[in-house]
Amino acid sequence: MRNMLFLFPELDMQHGGHQAQLAFYRIAAKYCQAKIICYNKRCEGTEYLDDVLESKASNDSIFIVHWGPDVAGLIHRLEGMHVVYIAHSTGWALSLPPTVPVLAVSRHTQAYWGKHAPASPIFYLPNVIEDDFYNSDQLRRNDVLFMKRKSSAYVFDQLLPLINKHCRVRVIDGWVDNLADEMRHSKVFLYDSTEHWKNSGVSEGFGLPPLEAMACGCQVFSSLNDALSDYLDPGVNCEQIGVMSADYDAQRIIKAV
Repeated sequence: MRNMLFLFPELDMQHGGHQAQLAFYRIAAKYCQAKIICYNKRCEGTEYLDDVLESKASNDSIFIVHWGPDVAGLIHRLEGMHVVYIAHSTGWALSLPPTVPVLAVSRHTQAYWGKHAPASPIFYLPNVIEDDFYNSDQLRRNDVLFMKRKSSAYVFDQLLPLINKHCRVRVIDGWVDNLADEMRHSKVFLYDSTEHWKNSGVSEGFGLPPLEAMACGCQVFSSLNDALSDYLDPGVNCEQIGVMSADYDAQRIIKAV
C-alpha cells in the first residue's frame, strides 16, 4: 500500500475544516502509513512539501489535498503524481482533471462534483465526529448556546435580545478549545450560517457544529443551507431557524428550553 501524505498549509489553524481533516488523518493513520506534510511554512515535527518532492519516495505516495483556496495550485504542482482531493466546501472556481479522485464529505458536495467533474471517480466520505462529543445527561448551566463565528447578524442583533429576557444565553465569540463541554452544558444550540457562506461565495461543506451539538444532547435550531440538509430534518431532529419572524423563532426556542 502506498504512503498517504496529508497536505496542510500549516498546523496552527483555527478552522473547523482543518480540525475535521486532522481527525480523518488520525483515523487513516491507524490503518496505513500516513504522514502530515506542510507546504506554506515549515512546522515543527512535520515534513515540508519541497523536501518530500525532492525525494524519490514521493513517487510511491498518495498526496491528499483538501484546503480549498490551495487545491488548484497543488494539483498543478503535483501533476503526474497520485493525488486525491477531499472536498469539503464548493465554489472555489476549481476544475479537476479526471485523474484526481474526489472524496466528498457531504452529499451536497458529491452532487456538485458529479456535475462539474463527471469523469472523475467520486466517493462519499462524511466527516468524523470526535469522541469528545457525547451526551452525559449532566446539569446544563446554559439554556442557549450560540457561536457568533460564521453566524448571521439576524441571530445576534434580532433574536438574542428577545430570548435574553427569558433564558441563560452563552455567546461564544472566538475559537473554543473544548466546544464539546460547552455543548454538553447547554440545552439549545443555535446555528445560522447561510449569510456567512453566501457572502463568502463558497458553500457549507459539511456543517459539523449542529451534528456535534445533537450528539451532546442539544435541541438544535439551524439553517438548512448546503450540506446541512444532508442530515438535518426540521420537525424530526432539529428546528429551522429564521422562520417567518424573530418573535416566532424566540417563542419556539423558549418553549424548547
